[in-house]
Amino acid sequence: MDIKEGKKGQLTIFIILGLVILVVGSIFYLYFKPNLEQPKQISSNVEYFINDCLKKTLESGIKEISLNGGEYLPQDSTYFSEREIKYYLKNGVTKDFPNLETEISKYVAAQMSSCLTLSTIPNVEMRLSEIKVDTKISSTRVIADLYLPVIISQDQTSKEISNFQAVVSSRLGEISGVVQEFITLQAANPDYMLVSKLMQLTQNHRLKFKITDRNEGITIYSFTDKKVLLGTKKLIFQFAVKYNWQERLEEKVITPIENGE
Repeated sequence: MDIKEGKKGQLTIFIILGLVILVVGSIFYLYFKPNLEQPKQISSNVEYFINDCLKKTLESGIKEISLNGGEYLPQDSTYFSEREIKYYLKNGVTKDFPNLETEISKYVAAQMSSCLTLSTIPNVEMRLSEIKVDTKISSTRVIADLYLPVIISQDQTSKEISNFQAVVSSRLGEISGVVQEFITLQAANPDYMLVSKLMQLTQNHRLKFKITDRNEGITIYSFTDKKVLLGTKKLIFQFAVKYNWQERLEEKVITPIENGE
C-alpha cells in the first residue's frame, strides 16, 4: 500500500508541475506576444504611411507637370494663370518635348520630403538624402517606384525597408501623344492656327481643347481629359505656342476658343 501510495503521490506532483509549467508558459506567451509582433506592426505601418505619401505626391506631380507643359521647373516658358508654361513652338522653332517620366520623378523626389516630415514615427530613421524615384508612364496609368532607406529600430534590433511603389490611373501617356502629334502638324504650318486638325485629334481621343490667345502672338493650348478614369480627377495638359504674326503685335487678348463638352 505504501508503494502504491508513493507512486500516486509522485504522479500527482508531476501533474501539478505540468499544469504550473503550462500556466506559466501561457502567461509568458500572452505577455510577450505583443512585443514579438510589435516590430512587424511598426514595419507595416511605416510601409503604409510612405506608400500613401508617395501616391499623394505622385498625383500632385502628374497635375502640376501637366499644367506646366511637361516640366517640373519650365525654362523656356511664358507666365500665364499664375504659373510658367513651357513653349513647344516659338517663332517657327520647335522645342524638344520634355521627358515626362524624368520630370515627374524630379517632382516626386523633391516633394516627398515635405510629405514625410509632416509626421514623425518613433524609432524610425528615414534617409531622405538618398531618395531615388523611377517613373513609368503608360496610356492608362503612371507608376512611381521609390527607393528610400528606412531603418526601424526596436529592442536592440533593426530592420531596413527601402522599396515603395504607387500607381495612379491617368491618361497622361495618351494625352501627351496627342499633344506631340499636334505639335508635329503645327511645326509644318507655323503661321497657321490648325483648329480643324485640333478638333479632329481631340474628338478621336475624347479630349476637350481650349485656345487662349494672348498678345504678342502667344497662344496657350489646354487639353482636358473628358474620359475620367475611376477614382481620378480631370487631367489638364497645357502648353504655349508663340506665332510669328507681326500684324498681331498690337492686338489685345481675345475671347478663348474651345470645343464643346
